[in-house]
Amino acid sequence: MVFKVMTPQGVRIIGRIEGNTLIKTVKRSKHFHRKTKSWGIQLAAIPQLEQIGVTQIRLNIKDTGEALTAPLQTLKTKGFVVDYGYGKQLLLPEKYWEAEGVKQLNLFEGVALWQV
Repeated sequence: MVFKVMTPQGVRIIGRIEGNTLIKTVKRSKHFHRKTKSWGIQLAAIPQLEQIGVTQIRLNIKDTGEALTAPLQTLKTKGFVVDYGYGKQLLLPEKYWEAEGVKQLNLFEGVALWQV
């Protein structure tokens, strides 16, 4: 089932529901909040997800092949709210997400470009 939420830009599809899980397809290059090393979801979605019995969030990360999961309760207890003009987001640091896939290595990750 497609899951939609109201944002300041209008109604947006943010994922699909399978059983008790919201599945979102995201891109690390676009959706990962680098400053806080966090992944987010529209805050307005949380009560809707609880109402329909969703207990976990799964992120399928398109550009790395990773899959991350976190209990909805963890988002609520360990997450924090930000608003950068796209509506309030509930961010959860990546350390609280459980990895399920193999991350594709970035050739230049962790390498200083001036080193030989």
